[in-house]
Amino acid sequence: MKKKRFKGFMTVEAAILIPFMVLVTFLAFYMVIFIYDKTLLMQDVNTLCAVGEANTRLSSTDLTSIIEDKFAEMVKEHPYISARDFNLKMKREGVNLRILVDYEYVVPIFSAFNRKVSFGKSIKTITPIYVLQTRRDFGGGISK
Repeated sequence: MKKKRFKGFMTVEAAILIPFMVLVTFLAFYMVIFIYDKTLLMQDVNTLCAVGEANTRLSSTDLTSIIEDKFAEMVKEHPYISARDFNLKMKREGVNLRILVDYEYVVPIFSAFNRKVSFGKSIKTITPIYVLQTRRDFGGGISK
């Protein structure tokens, strides 16, 4: 009886599997970098909203300059890995404050995957005096 010999089947499997595994590893690595940068940006935008809420009594131009200075300081301070070309937009309408940050996600090896990404947050800025006045107007007030 003649034995069947399988020669080269491991080479064919390795030629298919190894590039696939390398591709999956690189995609996972790039996804982790993207999520890291997005999380860091979310933290910075939340901090900018807190700065905007703390300075609600300022005019829109003064508030814009304070927030822009704080954001420039944050970009220098934080280690963004793949985020570049930040663009900060702020809109204030009455008690609503909207902060939007656009940036470019740069993929180091595959430049075809570079994308423009934006993240924004909107908050309602209410001063404590306004809250007390509103409660008194509706009969809530502070009991004596």
